[in-house]
Amino acid sequence: MRHLVPLLAVIISLLVPAYTRAQELIISDPRFTDDQRDCIIMTLRLDEAQQDAFDDLAVVYAMEIQEIFTEVEQMGERFEEEGEEFTVKRGIELWEQISKRITDRQDRLFEDLALFLNESQAERINRCRDRLRRMGITDGDITGALPGGFSMGMDPITLAIEMGLPDGLDEQSRQDFERAMESYDRTMKRNIDDVLEDVLDLISKYDGFEENPMLALTELADEIDKVVESAKSMREGHKSMGHAIARSLPENLATRWNDQYKRALFPVPYSRIDREVLLARLLEQPALTADELDTVLEMTAELEKRTAAIRDEWCREIDDFLGDFKFNVLAMMTLTPDGIGTPFRERMQELTDQYLQRIP
Repeated sequence: MRHLVPLLAVIISLLVPAYTRAQELIISDPRFTDDQRDCIIMTLRLDEAQQDAFDDLAVVYAMEIQEIFTEVEQMGERFEEEGEEFTVKRGIELWEQISKRITDRQDRLFEDLALFLNESQAERINRCRDRLRRMGITDGDITGALPGGFSMGMDPITLAIEMGLPDGLDEQSRQDFERAMESYDRTMKRNIDDVLEDVLDLISKYDGFEENPMLALTELADEIDKVVESAKSMREGHKSMGHAIARSLPENLATRWNDQYKRALFPVPYSRIDREVLLARLLEQPALTADELDTVLEMTAELEKRTAAIRDEWCREIDDFLGDFKFNVLAMMTLTPDGIGTPFRERMQELTDQYLQRIP
């Protein structure tokens, strides 16, 4: 991949890692993260004894996966030492060999875990694996086909874990929530499979363009467009299905869910909360009386309400931009949520300054 110039690398160099991440549960650290462990516990509904059994199996699994990772590192070192040309085709061939070993080991992990599960739990193993696979994909744009910074947001499993769901729900709400989550699972699995099909089609046709990567922008334009459209569709599905999950929740939890989901889907508009900026400045003042503190809280709440409307406009602008987006080099290099948001940020800054001027 050393011949790729930065422009085309935006598309191609991110496609191979996208493919590898999406094939199975592939993680840089062979140990399960807390979110992955919680996903397994929640999806399979493990009791404490079953959780202990899984933890024991995961230790052995991590040791064996680490051995594979070490072999991969050594393989890369040999490539550099021997000066062998590393093409896209060669990379895919090597990865398929490694992926099979990892997949086989994952199969064995879940087969061993199934020995501790009842029939109903065992039937949920495939769903669990799909969720783990997806968790590595929905954090960002897996294809690299959208301009930088346009996030896929937060996977619903991660948000459910953060909110402690479905614990605390009554039986009907729990059933509604789990049905909505399963509907999301099915929809996103189809979307991911569609994206990967288009990604692999592009990768397969890229081999041979290493010496002239800019030519690929012309020769593979149709394939690139398909990847872009698939990425857009997946993001839109992720957004709409996430809101469908919120509708399954009681009103207070639905409001919290939608707020967190939106902040993750549109990280740039929510990267700075003006209310917090103002509150921090106000609290730097000498000791406040009770009345003064009430005034501070009223000012920050008022500012947050006014800037929230601007953030909503900013988010709609991002959605409109992505809806019309077609791949081109200039857009990939220059158009970001941050750049699109300049006029919105300026309006929020003006509001914040107005409130700061009211500080005695």
